[in-house]
Amino acid sequence: MPFPSKVDWWLGVVLTAGVFAGPLLQALLGGTDLTLLGVSTLVGAFILSLIFPTDYTVNPDAVLIRSGWIIRWQIPLAEIRRIEPSRSWESGPALSLDRLRVVRERGRDILISPADQEGFLRAVALHAPHLALSGRLLVPR
Repeated sequence: MPFPSKVDWWLGVVLTAGVFAGPLLQALLGGTDLTLLGVSTLVGAFILSLIFPTDYTVNPDAVLIRSGWIIRWQIPLAEIRRIEPSRSWESGPALSLDRLRVVRERGRDILISPADQEGFLRAVALHAPHLALSGRLLVPR
């Protein structure tokens, strides 16, 4: 079952506005170069396709992370050492600052932001016998 990313309203506005600011300004200022407007719009749509949708799927062997239509990560459950809440601004496939830090072997942490954090943690705990649910944490048994 996929767990969609929580999306902070302000982050959605900033990303969308930033991507489409160029074409919008050109249209508002009476730009008549349709080629430039078309290319700008296509570039903006491509950038958004790298971000939306973002979701996380827990299966018996791994957590699958999808960010947009192109980017995919697979984290084997055996590599996960713990999962803890985070409000970090570090980059990651997360569309909210209400995040979970997935602590992995060899310091390759990743930040995610499932909208249903409790359900996500329960799903990982179900398939990862080396981890135990403790409040909003998954810790080693």
